Amino acid sequence: MAVWSVASLQSVIDTRRIDADHYRPKYLRITALLSWAPPLKQFVQEIIHPAEFSRRYSDDGWKVVRTQNVRPLRMDFDSNEVFLSEKIANGLNKNHLRSGDILITRTGANFGQCSLFYAEEQPALATSHTFIVRANEKIDSAYLALFLNTTQGRQLIDRGMYGSSQPEIAPRFLLRIPTPRFAESIEAELAMFVRKAYGLRKESISLYKQAQHLLESDLGLDKRSFKKPVGYTAQFSELQQSRRLDAEYFDPVASSIVERISTFDHVRLGANCNVGNGFPWNSKKFLEDNSGEPVVRIRNIRPSHIDVEELSSIDPKYARNIGFPKAKKGDVIVGMDGIKYFYASLLEGDCYVNQRVAHLTWHPGAKISPEYATFIINSSIGQAQLLRDMTVATTVGHITSRYIFNLLIPFVSNAFHRQITSLVKQSIDKKQESKRLLYQAKTRVEQLIEEAVGS
Repeated sequence: MAVWSVASLQSVIDTRRIDADHYRPKYLRITALLSWAPPLKQFVQEIIHPAEFSRRYSDDGWKVVRTQNVRPLRMDFDSNEVFLSEKIANGLNKNHLRSGDILITRTGANFGQCSLFYAEEQPALATSHTFIVRANEKIDSAYLALFLNTTQGRQLIDRGMYGSSQPEIAPRFLLRIPTPRFAESIEAELAMFVRKAYGLRKESISLYKQAQHLLESDLGLDKRSFKKPVGYTAQFSELQQSRRLDAEYFDPVASSIVERISTFDHVRLGANCNVGNGFPWNSKKFLEDNSGEPVVRIRNIRPSHIDVEELSSIDPKYARNIGFPKAKKGDVIVGMDGIKYFYASLLEGDCYVNQRVAHLTWHPGAKISPEYATFIINSSIGQAQLLRDMTVATTVGHITSRYIFNLLIPFVSNAFHRQITSLVKQSIDKKQESKRLLYQAKTRVEQLIEEAVGS
């Protein structure tokens, strides 16, 4: 049965949109559902489009918030933080962020993702691929960010999208979004949940940094500087053993780290787990609505853990017919393509694994835990070894299962291993608790909207 929408001439004039996507039935239903709600423009001081600037990053200075850092109701700085010098940042007033600002990605594959920028101690600025929504005194920005991440809020953002190959959104569409308001006490409670969730993520980061400090201090890495000389030599026997002739493999920085690890009790990663590979799933079998079986792809890997609910999904019937086994909760995956890093993630649920992703399953009675192994792989110790092992084809680097298997992992002592494992587990638990709080808060807003419509 055909389904179509009828748009009035006045709505076309008001929105200046004649494309069918803008008038999809689901968008019209939500707009009608919230016809009683005032537009966002009543609660916004301004929507700022940050200025473009040259990406001349520095080792310190102002933190740069890019689109990849903006995730639904969270700021993700788990990997690859970049900074801009104070001198350059001071001249970019339109890009400066304040605590309480709302960031929305305005373009690209993840356009429309929305997060609260809250309680950051370090000065930060946004890139031109985001919008900064600065709320006025009539609304709590934490509540507003929460609404924009509900099912209704997200679909209203999607409705404003234009462009096919490169989707974008403009401020004039955002300002039209109907924004439901409730009793002041209810909104204050919901905003409190959001801030508490952000606080838990901050605690999670602190716990992980404690583990990093412990690793560096116990191994003496905080007191050693690894300077790269102009030239260096390698023995012919090393060439034979490694089967490598490229100079990068014999990088003395990696050699110094391996030498340092060797002075402590240590293990080969492959002595504790099986190292397998993912499957080359047919890209045409992935589902847009994520209603199928979750699949972890190389782009999903971050230096921490992976919540399978956030993964792309594949046609269940196709997956069953292939018969490739699923990875299980507690397994570890490692990205095998990259150029600056090869991160590992701990799985928080069962899922399939895509090609160019290594799948690590633990042996019973292994000396090291999956949490500990993931942490070491993501540390400077693990990354130095994998980047040394990398071979580059054109512009992308690759590692093999053999290199992951042979990773040297410092054990140090039982007490050290237990402490690192505990800190990593606590860090993950804090993130999961944060996620649960935000889910409860979003669900409550959606319930309030339904109740308001039904009353």
